[in-house]
Amino acid sequence: MPLPGIMKIDKLSKIQREANVLLKEATMDERSSRYNKVVEKYKKMLKSIHPSNLPPSFMTTPSYNMLLYESYYHLGTALQNLGRHKESVHAFTNAMLSINLRKNGCMAGCDSNTCFQTPVLAKRALAHAKTGDLKNAFRDIEKAVVLDARNPDLYCVRALLWSTRKENEKAIKDLDKALTINRCHVCALLLRGTVDQPFQLFGLLEGISTNVKKDKSVYHQEA
Repeated sequence: MPLPGIMKIDKLSKIQREANVLLKEATMDERSSRYNKVVEKYKKMLKSIHPSNLPPSFMTTPSYNMLLYESYYHLGTALQNLGRHKESVHAFTNAMLSINLRKNGCMAGCDSNTCFQTPVLAKRALAHAKTGDLKNAFRDIEKAVVLDARNPDLYCVRALLWSTRKENEKAIKDLDKALTINRCHVCALLLRGTVDQPFQLFGLLEGISTNVKKDKSVYHQEA
């Protein structure tokens, strides 16, 4: 009869193999824009690596938390592409919660992994806007701008939100700010000419990818 320690290793190895296969398949589906398949694969993978399926003695590690973050982030993006915005809000929230560690001694409640929060906040802001929840959309994008004030993409997202509220002067101000940071920023240049057409703005902003560097290391061992 196998020893408990060996059984634990065998179970983790099996979960790791299954997760790696699903991750590779999800990545291939993303490249082919098969978003229904992407959602299916990421949900299946997240279920397999959920703490309830891991040995009780399993200790979460930074790489495990990052795997959760990346998986929920890509799941949320796929759901957005399918127009399932309420579900994408939930996925992006889970992405942030997976690495939401409070900084010691910070009275403002800052998180220790704020660089990873920024792209998720921008994506979630758009998802909130698509569901008609502008209050939370503004809350997310304002926080993102504070975290990364030199990112022109964020000002483009906020310009969209101002435009949906018919506050075109504020939208133009944000687009001008984006162009001050990068005078050749394509999105800001396009939006500058359509700032009074919010529905067209939504289409232009669908493809925004927030320029925040994230750890793209390969996840292994713990998952």
